[in-house]
Amino acid sequence: MALYLFVERPALNMMPEAGEWGNPLAWVLMLWSFFRYYTAYLQWVKKKRDDDRSSLLGLLMLFSTLGLTACTPFNYQQEGQDVPTAGHLKTAFDAGDSFVVQQWLDQFEVDYPNAHIEPVFMTESQLLQAVEQSSLESFYLHRYLDSSEVQALESRGVQVRSVEVAKTSVAVVVGKQSSLSQMSWKEFYSRLTQSGVWVCDRTGSELRSAIDYAKNGKLDSSTWRVLEAGTVNDLLAQLNQDPNAIGLVSLNAISDKKDPLSLQYRSQCKILKLENTQSGEFVGPFQSEILRNRYPMVQPIVAYDLQGYSGLSAGLMAFVSSQPGQIIAKKSGLLPHTQPARTIQLQ
Repeated sequence: MALYLFVERPALNMMPEAGEWGNPLAWVLMLWSFFRYYTAYLQWVKKKRDDDRSSLLGLLMLFSTLGLTACTPFNYQQEGQDVPTAGHLKTAFDAGDSFVVQQWLDQFEVDYPNAHIEPVFMTESQLLQAVEQSSLESFYLHRYLDSSEVQALESRGVQVRSVEVAKTSVAVVVGKQSSLSQMSWKEFYSRLTQSGVWVCDRTGSELRSAIDYAKNGKLDSSTWRVLEAGTVNDLLAQLNQDPNAIGLVSLNAISDKKDPLSLQYRSQCKILKLENTQSGEFVGPFQSEILRNRYPMVQPIVAYDLQGYSGLSAGLMAFVSSQPGQIIAKKSGLLPHTQPARTIQLQ
């Protein structure tokens, strides 16, 4: 603008009249003005060409990104692609919790259709062996891991997250024809060390809790007489053949009043009350007694997440700990970790 005011504007004023073309300075200034306008035009054309090229490059990048996204199989099903509400995950559970677990998973997958959890039911020793072999990223155990087990996992770079989701217990059962209704600690100890007890599997959490209960009276024995049945149905069949036999089953197997198979198991046995070694009372494995911490063989159900990121394992843990998951636990005969809220309307 300054050049125009001090050079080009005076040059225009000095342009000769018609027929007066002999002033050289006027010609120089006129040519200088045309040159200036022409270079400005060339700069404008170049800038427009660069802008068009940038726009074309942006469109090409956009279409390339869309094409790659369409071709990438990101469906949350691959390893490491799961999120709390979508993906695929294999999770191990205690074999005695099959009824409540199946209800948890059914409801979770109804709420989140893109989530698929493959349940694997194991005994306690099988489950811990799978964890040691790094074949599990998520599992539910009937006890807390001790400090050495946690340290062993963390030494391999595994982040351990856990939360208690419910309480269950071991039920001592007899056949329908048995005359027993309760059992003192000494009698239970005698059965476990002499005449034996029936279990589904010797490596299950039921036998561990029974041995802990038997040792509670400060007596100990290196010999435990245990008879293995294989399944709950086989165990109950053995009890009904021998009126003097006793067996151990997980509470969830006989406590779900809405499941036909659980009702069938419950109809084939009687549940014994056990002596509380501290109070001397005889109590059964019922929700009210577990809540009051009176039944002797109570087990926590602890959820463990080893994924190390916010994946499907964390999503299932959150659901099981939420009100819907806790209601399912309560309906299944277990004691939920958080009592579901109730709305009471007063007139």
